[in-house]
Amino acid sequence: GTAALESALLLKPTVAAYKVAELSARIFQVFRLIKTPYVTLPNLLTDEPQIPELIQWAVTPEAVAAEVETLLTDAALRASISSEFAKLRTRLALDADRRAAEAVLELAT
Repeated sequence: GTAALESALLLKPTVAAYKVAELSARIFQVFRLIKTPYVTLPNLLTDEPQIPELIQWAVTPEAVAAEVETLLTDAALRASISSEFAKLRTRLALDADRRAAEAVLELAT
């Protein structure tokens, strides 16, 4: 799960593909164990999903290639996704740079 978040924090559009063992997938499906609308952290943390998610049976070479091709050929889409990722990064940082500087100053004085 964290690779998609790392990609988002680096402002890099990405495609997520998740596949588990067939038995596990069936158990998840039958018992409805997945309760969230998305599986990647960035999609859960943004207002609109930014990362295409291919899950289990949707993970095919053709589907992955199509999603990657879209990202590679649509500059406006990439810019929009990067912009949303920048907003997410700012929200997650919680002024970490300022707080780190204050902590260093406190130690130095």
